[in-house]
Amino acid sequence: MPHHIIVEIPDEEPVHYVLQSNRIGVGRNADNQVQLDSERISGSHLELTISDSGACWVEDLDSANGTLINGIPLEGSLQLSDGDRLLLGNVIALHYFVPNSDQDEPCSFLKEVNDEQLTSDLVALQTKRRDMQSQVNILNNQYEAKLRQFRLLVTTIEKLKSSMGNSDGPDPAVLDEAREKLAKEGIRVERHDLDIDAQKS
Repeated sequence: MPHHIIVEIPDEEPVHYVLQSNRIGVGRNADNQVQLDSERISGSHLELTISDSGACWVEDLDSANGTLINGIPLEGSLQLSDGDRLLLGNVIALHYFVPNSDQDEPCSFLKEVNDEQLTSDLVALQTKRRDMQSQVNILNNQYEAKLRQFRLLVTTIEKLKSSMGNSDGPDPAVLDEAREKLAKEGIRVERHDLDIDAQKS
């Protein structure tokens, strides 16, 4: 089954390639099968290798600005998985995928596929996945913030319970400290809301 990559270059249309050779060079030099015209890309930036078993491996060739795979720096050689995203020099993205199809492809060293709809759909799916991941991160941050507020409220209530044991009622300093801590977490509480004696009267 052939291996595919989509190359995203800023301010340019994505380019869809089907990899047919055992070794594919990627970089700025003209002898690369995938040539990328950017100062952030090294002459020989990375190499894609198709093994005898059909797996696709990627290796960064000591490029000046490095390669990220799914946000993690690429070191040495790594086998690619369907849906992996490579970022070269923090500028150009390569999306790797293997379509679920048993249809034979024409044999060629490397061919460019001019299927704009397929390219557009795949890029849209990749963008949607990144957007969904961003939403998940936002929800996690909101959850952590609410958890901090809950823990702070529990701590504050425990301190107020301890201060209620005084004959003169809750310690005003404890009440003020509780209000300040709650305010830092975005919880606004008026002093009389924490004044137990005032509420009883």
